[in-house]
Amino acid sequence: MVFATTIASPWQDLVNAQHQWGTGEVVRNTLGITGVSILAIALSAGIFTGLNGFYVATSRLLFAMGRSQIFPSAFGKLHHKYKTPNISIMFNAYFV
Repeated sequence: MVFATTIASPWQDLVNAQHQWGTGEVVRNTLGITGVSILAIALSAGIFTGLNGFYVATSRLLFAMGRSQIFPSAFGKLHHKYKTPNISIMFNAYFV
């Protein structure tokens, strides 16, 4: 989509047109609603990937802090069956 935006129109014309979202406008003009749909899916996937990484990293950080006694020791325990820091994950899901 970035490549399509760069070759579709000069950036000076895009800036002078003062569109709300220049990339979306160029993609709509060149690839139609299908292109905008693909762009929206790609943007959503990027956002959800970032959020997923945040939750994983935060739960592991809470787990490590529980093991080192910075947080209560309950954060440093693993689920007996799945071997995941379930207390840290639940804390993360409900309070962060």
